[in-house]
Amino acid sequence: MALFLAQLFLLYTVAIAVIFLRREVAKLSFRLKVASVSPGLRQFDRLSGRITVLAIVCLFLSMLLVFSAAPASAQTLSASPAVFGTKALPIARTPLDGRWQSAKQAGLGVSDSGVAALISQNRNAGRDEQLAAINSWVNGRIKYTSDQANYGQADVWATAARSLQSGRCDCEDYAIAKFQILRSLGVAERDMFLVVGRARSVRSDHAVLVVRVGAKYRVLDNFTNKVVDDFQMIDFLPTFSYGSSGSWLHGFAAAN
Repeated sequence: MALFLAQLFLLYTVAIAVIFLRREVAKLSFRLKVASVSPGLRQFDRLSGRITVLAIVCLFLSMLLVFSAAPASAQTLSASPAVFGTKALPIARTPLDGRWQSAKQAGLGVSDSGVAALISQNRNAGRDEQLAAINSWVNGRIKYTSDQANYGQADVWATAARSLQSGRCDCEDYAIAKFQILRSLGVAERDMFLVVGRARSVRSDHAVLVVRVGAKYRVLDNFTNKVVDDFQMIDFLPTFSYGSSGSWLHGFAAAN
């Protein structure tokens, strides 16, 4: 909204300036119109034309600036998930890229009537209501089980269909299931990030789903059914984030 108002103000200012300039040119032209063949008048007419062309060029450049500002802002908005008070640095490769790509590309693929009802009931709900409903539903539907106990190997990233079918998964699988269900509800991929880090309260690696709602980052965590803002999770230290446009490494700015 602030950007839109700034754009309107800029257009209004330029328009007023052009109108004022044309009015002053007309006044001067009237005062100097003593003879149609006057050399001074011809020189003034040429100057008036140049000023008018300059004003039109300035207006055109201003309009280009205004209408190119919105896409640039949208690109900045989706570029970097600076969550949990960190700085997010784009990186080309992480050890978990393949697992994330598989999870992101998989469809929801669930024939479960409970999932269908969940999506139907929350289709027209507000964004915060949708997040709360999906977070609590997935948390209640699946029992936490380590990958080692569940699959006989460490660090398996399961799809929503696999997790819901087995009824067991670990933290990143909760986040993936929520991601895939929310995407089916119409939440844009660019606004969702799977964040892997360290939960200091339990001294363990952990993963959560972070969803951008306006200027806020909302956290969906399998530890709680309450959806909170990222700055409220003071015990979580993010390491990597994965989103639709890339991966990021998180860190804190050095103290001065």
